Amino acid sequence: MRSDLIAMTPKEIQRLEVLQRLAAGVIRQRQAAAELKICVRQVKRALRAYRQDGATAVVSRRRGRPGNRRRDPDLLARAIAIVREQYADFGPTLASETLAERHDIWIDRETLRGLMIREHLWKSKRRKAAYHPPRQRRARFGELIQIDGSPHDWFEQRGPRCTLLVFIDDATSQLVGLRFCKIETTFAYFQLAHDYFNRCGLPETFYSDRHGIFRINNNDKTISDSTAFGEAMDFLNIELICANSPQAKGRVERVNRTLQDRLPKELRLAGISSIKDANRFIDDGYIDRHNARFAVEPRDCNNAHRALDPNIDLNSILIRKEQRKLTKDLTFSFERKIYHVLTTERRAVFPHALIDVITTHDGEFHVERQGRRLDFEIVRERPKLAPILDAKELDQPTTRIYKKPPLTHPWKSRGLFQALGKAHEGDISNLQAGDITDLR
Repeated sequence: MRSDLIAMTPKEIQRLEVLQRLAAGVIRQRQAAAELKICVRQVKRALRAYRQDGATAVVSRRRGRPGNRRRDPDLLARAIAIVREQYADFGPTLASETLAERHDIWIDRETLRGLMIREHLWKSKRRKAAYHPPRQRRARFGELIQIDGSPHDWFEQRGPRCTLLVFIDDATSQLVGLRFCKIETTFAYFQLAHDYFNRCGLPETFYSDRHGIFRINNNDKTISDSTAFGEAMDFLNIELICANSPQAKGRVERVNRTLQDRLPKELRLAGISSIKDANRFIDDGYIDRHNARFAVEPRDCNNAHRALDPNIDLNSILIRKEQRKLTKDLTFSFERKIYHVLTTERRAVFPHALIDVITTHDGEFHVERQGRRLDFEIVRERPKLAPILDAKELDQPTTRIYKKPPLTHPWKSRGLFQALGKAHEGDISNLQAGDITDLR
C-alpha cells in the first residue's frame, strides 16, 4: 500500500472542501462555521492547522489507535473462557451478573453479548412481534396481585419435575410469593396465600387464569359457581378476576419466563435438586435479590394492603369443605380410606346423615356436623386404582406393527388345500399356492 495515500471519511472530506474555500477567500469564517456546525473559534484553529499540515490536518489522529475505553484483552479472554466452561447456557445479561458476583469480573452485558456471539455461545433471538393493547399498571402496591403456576423442569433432570407458584404485584413487579410444589393444587395456593397474608396483609384483587382452582369451568347452572379458593377470597373480601387470555396477565407470564431462565441456573450453582431445599433457597433471600433487580416504583406510594384482623383465623378460612353421607354403620369414604364416626351422643349423628369433611391448607382434616366436631377412626384403606394417564399421553399415536401372514395361512392357502384334497382327479404337480385355475 502506498504511504502517501490519505484515507478520509465523508465528514472529513466536507471539512476539507470548506477549509479550502475559506483559505482561498471564497467564504468567510462565519459561513464556514455554519456549514460545519461548529463555532468560529474552532474554525480558526482548523484553518491554522490546514495551512500548516495541509489535508492531513482534517484527518483524526486517533484513527488506528486503541480506544481509551477498550477492555483488557486478557480479561475478556478469561471471562469468555469462564462462560464457555461454566455458564455456556446463560444469557448475556445473567452471565454478566454472575461474573460480577462470583468472579469479580465486571463486563457490560452488551460487550459480553458481542463476545458470546463471536464465540458462538449465544444466538440472537428474533421473536415475531404480536400486538396487544397495553394496560397501565395499577397505581398502588397491593392493588392487584397476579397469580399463576409455572410447571417446568426446574431441577434440570436432577430432581422431579414440579411447579412454581408465583405471586407478583402489578404496580411494582415485586414478587410477593414464590413456592415450589409437586402440582398446582388448591392447597398449594392456600399455603402460599397464608404466608403472603401474614407478611403483607390482604390485597384488593387477585388476577388469575381460568384454572379449575379459581372457577367452575362447567356450563351446568345447577352447581355452585365458586370454588374453595373463590369462597375463601369472598370471605376475606378479596376480588378474584379470571383472565380470558395469557396476554391479559402478561406481568406474571413474563416473570415466569424470566424465572424459567434464571432460577434453574441458580439452583444448579447452589447444588439444589429437591423441592424442600429449593423452597429454603427462595426464603433465604432470592426474592429480595430478584426484586432489587427488577422491581419498579409505584405511581402512588400508599399501600393498598389491608391489615389482617387479629380475630380472623386463616386456618379456618383457607379450607376445602366436602360433604359426605354416612352409611348405616356410620362410616364414610374420603381419599381412598374408610372412616368410622365415633359418638355416644343421641341424635348427634345417624345413618344417612350429611357430614362435612374439612381439609385445612396444611393438609389436615376433621369432620363436622352442624358446626360440631366429630371423632372418627380409620377402618381400612380402599385398593388403589389403576394409574390415570395424562391427556397428552393418550394423544400419542400408537405405532402399528404390520405382520405379513405366512403362505400356510388358511386365507392364503385355502385354494392349495382344496387342490390337495382333490388330487385324485388330476395332476397338481405344477400348481402353486393359491392357484386353482387348472383344476377341473
